Amino acid sequence: MIRFVIAAFISILTIKGAFADINVFIAPNDLNYETNSTSEINHYLDELKKNNTKVDVDKDPKISNELKKYIGIVNDRVSDVFSESEFKKYRGDVCKISITTGDTAPSDPVLTQVFTYDELADNKKQSCQKLNNELIKKVAKDKGLSYPKVVKDYGSLSIDMIFLFK
Repeated sequence: MIRFVIAAFISILTIKGAFADINVFIAPNDLNYETNSTSEINHYLDELKKNNTKVDVDKDPKISNELKKYIGIVNDRVSDVFSESEFKKYRGDVCKISITTGDTAPSDPVLTQVFTYDELADNKKQSCQKLNNELIKKVAKDKGLSYPKVVKDYGSLSIDMIFLFK
């Protein structure tokens, strides 16, 4: 029962962009469930659809709500990055990008950074490179994309996100 509720919550975190051609997910923090390669991510997304996911869900509802809000903000900001023709060109690409506050103490001001590893998912592809660069620009200018303080105070210093071009 709890896994069904968890999977339902994670499904709610899936938000479609303005063109309805990109979905943003929070990557699982479970060491038993890797989402580093494109095939692992696609398997995870298939399992998510079937409600068979094994996800780290020890976050209290306050944290989960903040993450849900933040994913919504990220989705809003990236929805205008790509044209419809680019979405068609990039269909099927999967990016794994992290937004982090770095190795900072809870009392330090919130610092927000975007990073990606080329080795993960399709991050070497043009679609992911463009998305990463645009996120870096938007995070630098947009206070709404600041790392959620409540999440940092909880002890989570990084939000790993999966971007799926549909």
